[in-house]
Amino acid sequence: MKYKLIAFDVDGTIIDNITSIWMKIHTHLKVDADKIKHHRKQFFDKKISYIDWARLDVKLWKSLGKKKKDILSAFHDIKLMKNTKPVLLELKKRGYILIVVSGSFNFAVEKVLPDYKKIFDRILINKLYFDKKGNISRLVPTMYDMEHKLTGLKKICKSYGVKLNETVFIGDNYNDIFIAEKAGLSIAFCPSSKELEKISSAVVRKKDMKEILKYIPQN
Repeated sequence: MKYKLIAFDVDGTIIDNITSIWMKIHTHLKVDADKIKHHRKQFFDKKISYIDWARLDVKLWKSLGKKKKDILSAFHDIKLMKNTKPVLLELKKRGYILIVVSGSFNFAVEKVLPDYKKIFDRILINKLYFDKKGNISRLVPTMYDMEHKLTGLKKICKSYGVKLNETVFIGDNYNDIFIAEKAGLSIAFCPSSKELEKISSAVVRKKDMKEILKYIPQN
């Protein structure tokens, strides 16, 4: 099969030592765990949308008076997965369209891969903005997390004239299941979800992005 487009998750995939940037920030800022659980439960009980969930969680940070420096300090230790940049550049050289479909944050990707906008053709991710004083000014939640990661992939495929079975997806967690089921080739990368592992075309257990090249054709 000739693949044309490769979609990447971020947390636990492009970024090595985290499974969720949201939880890393919550923990660092000492956000009330009961409130976090309540918002999560509301979402999974289908009482609120993903966008509402994201906004409610960010409101918790604002209510604590947290600023840009506080939030950015939460992931001072995050790092790029081993060999990610050379692999991305190799895939780009091979002519693949590279995209991000993630529930992570723009500034997390920027921290580990400052030139990410030059590498990826499209980026679907949460965006958080700050004013000149460092206050949270605006959240632009992604519409493409959980089951809607697949919606995002379909939208981008349509814009490039690519079929779903011509796509590759690389992810690690339960929110990647819907998109992994429909991609032409799905790679569970050091998965933290047994269900994702079960439905994926291939499983990589070594924390090295070079491992995915075993499954992706030269084109």
